[in-house]
Order: sequence, then structure tokens, then C-alpha cells
Amino acid sequence: MNKIIDIKEKIWDSNKKKYEKLMILSAFIMLVMATVFSIYNDNYAITIIPFRSTIVPIINGTTAFLCFILLFIKENYRLQCLILFVQGICTALTGYELLGAFLYSAMFVILFVNKFFTTNTKKKLLILIGIWVLTIFCLLPISYTRFFTELIISVFFTTFYAYIYKKTEDILSVFIPTKKSFDSNNTLPNQEEEIFLKDYNLTERQIILLKDFIENKSTYIKLSKKYNISISTVKKDMAVIFTKFNVANNNELFILLSQFIVR
Repeated sequence: MNKIIDIKEKIWDSNKKKYEKLMILSAFIMLVMATVFSIYNDNYAITIIPFRSTIVPIINGTTAFLCFILLFIKENYRLQCLILFVQGICTALTGYELLGAFLYSAMFVILFVNKFFTTNTKKKLLILIGIWVLTIFCLLPISYTRFFTELIISVFFTTFYAYIYKKTEDILSVFIPTKKSFDSNNTLPNQEEEIFLKDYNLTERQIILLKDFIENKSTYIKLSKKYNISISTVKKDMAVIFTKFNVANNNELFILLSQFIVR
């Protein structure tokens, strides 16, 4: 059974890498075309970007080069998001409001699935949303039409992704921080005393996973293989455990429970 799981995981990783490279390759081609177009196009939309005929080709060419680098290195979501961040703002300010909003929202999606928002959530969201709001308002002195177009498009993308999240909340909940809702009726014992997991309203499977995690420092993949359950199920169970013990991640959970004798 473990061999079958290993084969499936290797196939899944291979497919993930294949689609990642296809995405990056298509982005590279698009950015090369955008670079050429920005050099030879004379019909520029009004923008606050100074020296557009020089700055915009440099921006497009630089991001195209970064995409080219991504084709030959391991997955680097931060670099992917940097490209989307720069291009999202640049395209929105140069007459391509819809494309700009899409690229910037795509950055949010990649950050989300890479668990970027599981820590300092409010601060990170405020900064990124604030930058985009500032970008939208930069269109106001240029054109009321472009300003309201970008604003409406941004609202649509926000509500659309919120709708998708609510439709798949059980699956996607592992990518957001757990709510701090520690049960006050289940107070922790003193250090080095026994702590009984059954007292924290955990299921039998959650108790088994938690004990294995504490005793063996098992990864989610190992737990998935050992108990023949999906990784998403392991993540969901661990998210419940985080909530029960009022912690944000695996490290905090391990540090907390290592102070007791877990039963």
C-alpha cells in the first residue's frame, strides 16, 4: 500500500511541476511579447508612470527575464508573486485595467495556497490591499472611467474568490490561521504532569495523529501514508487540534505539548 501511495505522490509531483513550468513558459512568452509591443507601440494610454516608452519596456523585460530564471530553478512562489505584483500594478496603470486586476488577484491566490497568510494575516492583507487601493486611486486623475472600471473589476474579483472559498471552505480552511477558541473548561495541567487528550473533545483519529506527531515528529505525508488517509484529511484534523490547544502551527503545538506527559 505504501508503495502505491509513493508512486501516486511521485506522479502528482511530476504533474504539478509540469503544469508549473507550462504556466511559467506561457508567462515568459507573454512578457516577451509585451516587451516588444511596449517598445514599438506608439499609441500609449495616459499613465502616471514617468518616461513610459523607456520604463515600461524595462519592467516587462525584467519580469520576462525573471520568468526565464523560474524555468530552471525549483518552485519559488515568492519570485512568482513578485512578478505578478509588479506586472499587476504596471498593466493597471498603462491602460490594461482588467489584466492588471487579474494578475494582482492571481498573486493573492498563489500567496494563499502557499500559506503566506497563516501568520500576521491582518498586517499582510492591509499592506497588499492598501497598495492596490493606492494603484486604483492613481487612475482617478487620469480618467474617471478607468478609475471606476478598475474599482468595479477589483470588487468582482474579491467577491468571486470569496464565493469560491465559501464553496470549498472545508478543503481550503487549512490555508488560513485557525481561530483562537481554546475551551476554558479544559485547562492545561502543570508542567511535566499528565495531559489526557480525550479530555479535549478530540476524535479517536485526531488523538492517534497527535500522539504520533508528538512522539515521532511525523510529517503530514508520513501520517497520511501510515494511516492510509489523504494529506488534506491530516491537515484538517491538525487544524482542529490547533484550535483546541490555541496554537497557530506545528511548532507551537509541539513546544506546548512537549511540556507534559501526553496520554
